[in-house]
Amino acid sequence: MYNFFLFLAVGLYLFFWDCYILKKKNLRKDYKIARVIGLVYVTVSFGYVIYYSFMR
Repeated sequence: MYNFFLFLAVGLYLFFWDCYILKKKNLRKDYKIARVIGLVYVTVSFGYVIYYSFMR
């Protein structure tokens, strides 16, 4: 379960805080990349929880 919280924390950081900073600095390309990677990390974290629950 540690991996779930790790992936979720990194994903939420990238999606909210890092995107906010990049948008404020007007770095559009990096903003879009950080947003996509943040969503991927959040999706992976929930996929990990589903996988982990079925493996038990």
